[in-house]
Amino acid sequence: MSFNDNTPDDNNVPLPPEFANGQGGNLNDNMLRRAKWLRGFRIDNVHGPQVAIQQVASCVDRATPLIEEMSDISTEIIVTSTERETNYVHCGWSIGAVRTVSPWTSSRIAANNQLEPDAEGTWYTRMTRSKRFKIQTLLEDLAPVPEFEAAIEEALRQPTIYEKFQAVYRALARWGDVLPLEIELGSSLALSDSDMDRVQFQLPETGGRKYNNITWLSMFKTADITLT
Repeated sequence: MSFNDNTPDDNNVPLPPEFANGQGGNLNDNMLRRAKWLRGFRIDNVHGPQVAIQQVASCVDRATPLIEEMSDISTEIIVTSTERETNYVHCGWSIGAVRTVSPWTSSRIAANNQLEPDAEGTWYTRMTRSKRFKIQTLLEDLAPVPEFEAAIEEALRQPTIYEKFQAVYRALARWGDVLPLEIELGSSLALSDSDMDRVQFQLPETGGRKYNNITWLSMFKTADITLT
């Protein structure tokens, strides 16, 4: 069970100062930087995605991402059939994104999880989201950064197939397996468990206990709980 208790009591989360005051020409740049925009994600780990340290792509010419302000609260229960799917959905990934895996990534998943195979079963994740912004771009508006492009070209110049594969794996380990073209910013509450009854709880009455009340959340002894 893990907690990140940095959210206010209600769902009307105030914007960070650089977003709220609307001053300066770097408003969108600050938002994109905080969102780790255009960084790849490694998705070869069963336990969840890992964001790359460096940016893997940039916008071409004068292309800019679309940043849309939102005010939307939603709750859904997502059913998953493997431990990997559950962990990624718990982190906010859509089930469609989790199940979209290239052959390169599939081979890395298999190699990295030989000692800890992806368990199968049925899990339920109750995801409540308070969405504030959506950021999206088009694939044709992006170009790889020169360092990533050079790493892939160097990998493909290796003399044997085995060495090519290993060099590509190293590049993906550094720059990521996938690059999201659309992300949402806001806050969320996720509860995951193999028992449906444990995620179909009634929300506490207002005034006494709220989402970020650790005492209330600690009542769920077996569920995996995350506040972001």
